Amino acid sequence: MRNILFAFLSVITLHLSHASAQQDNWKLELNKNDVKIWTRKLENSNLKECKMLATMNTSVDKLLGIFTNHKLYEKFMYKTKPGSVKLVKKVSDDDFYVYMVATAPLVKDRDIVIHFTIDRNQPNGSIVMNMDANSWNLVEKQESCVRITKMKGMYKFTPTKDGKVEIFHQSYSYPGGGIPESLANFVVTDAPYSLVQKIREILN
Repeated sequence: MRNILFAFLSVITLHLSHASAQQDNWKLELNKNDVKIWTRKLENSNLKECKMLATMNTSVDKLLGIFTNHKLYEKFMYKTKPGSVKLVKKVSDDDFYVYMVATAPLVKDRDIVIHFTIDRNQPNGSIVMNMDANSWNLVEKQESCVRITKMKGMYKFTPTKDGKVEIFHQSYSYPGGGIPESLANFVVTDAPYSLVQKIREILN
């Protein structure tokens, strides 16, 4: 029994040590206009994931209203092809699937089906919006695009004491199709910064 307990504690210790090491691997890539973006390499890959912290002069309800209106996506989602955004399936206002196509120079367009779920049961008036590409087969693959089948991310909207909203974002994806790593990793930083600036334009 003692050996089993020791083995269990050892596994927990190793897991926590790995998680701590992963947290320390974040590198600040951008810090301007009330937007901070960090990146780190994905495990067993040269691709990167990102996390972002930004502040906006708005309310959580207004911000969520933008993120849940798929008709606005081509105005702020990164490099979204005009006319490509479609609501594939709606389970509820807090559970829905959206299809879109993203363009990029010198490579084939990427398309994706994103499953959005919203968690309103957060402390301090926060709301979390989760994203996952695990339902990619809801839409038939298009010959003109490379389908992104691996993507996970989240946005957390938290009201601040001075009447603003803090946005925390973290995500990673595997774009597939032999896209150059340098281009993929550039997008990791450029996409969230661009999104924040375009949403600010919508709010104004």
